[in-house]
Amino acid sequence: MQTDSILWTWVKSLKRTRIAITVTSKGAVEVKTPKNASIMLIEAFLRDKAHWIIKQQQRQETRIGLALPAYAKEGELYFFGKKIIFLHQMARVTKVAMHEERIVIYAKDQAAFERALLSWYEHHTKIWVAHYVAQHAHKVPHTVSAIAYRKYKRRWGSCDAKNKLVFNKLLSLLSHEHMEYVVVHELSHLVHKHHKKAFWHYGETLLGGFRNLHKAML
Repeated sequence: MQTDSILWTWVKSLKRTRIAITVTSKGAVEVKTPKNASIMLIEAFLRDKAHWIIKQQQRQETRIGLALPAYAKEGELYFFGKKIIFLHQMARVTKVAMHEERIVIYAKDQAAFERALLSWYEHHTKIWVAHYVAQHAHKVPHTVSAIAYRKYKRRWGSCDAKNKLVFNKLLSLLSHEHMEYVVVHELSHLVHKHHKKAFWHYGETLLGGFRNLHKAML
């Protein structure tokens, strides 16, 4: 079904008492309702939640799992928060090259393609994490014990009890402002090892708009 620009699937349930909307990992919209819910009521609910739905679909587009696409000749990737075209070129020597608004990944097969692209993201992530750590770490009264990088599936960064910061190798998928937010978020955990009110207040003192940047990533 379609309401305005929103394509949706209707899932009825005898047990359900309220309307709920789910945006799947592929961006599909499912509307779950009581069995006797009317179309007019559902469409009004969809229009009211339209902004949220679009935001969730955009979030699914940029989720970490889409960073390394399945083997293909061409397609799109996110880099610093923007979509760019990528082209896979068969080659014996593996490398990644930027040509204007296009990334060309030279690789002999899918495995080499994915390794090269992950390495490319990690390279740019390290450059900008170092930049933002240098920009903000001196404001924090505790010292970073170490910085490491991993390919997380469900998080952009972490801070452990010993003040070691770990960042996702794919952080350069994000826009620069959101990369900076992630770095400041983890630096804030040097002082507050929780997400209570004091943490958010402290983050705001380090980076203006800290809370809003967090909400934009939800």
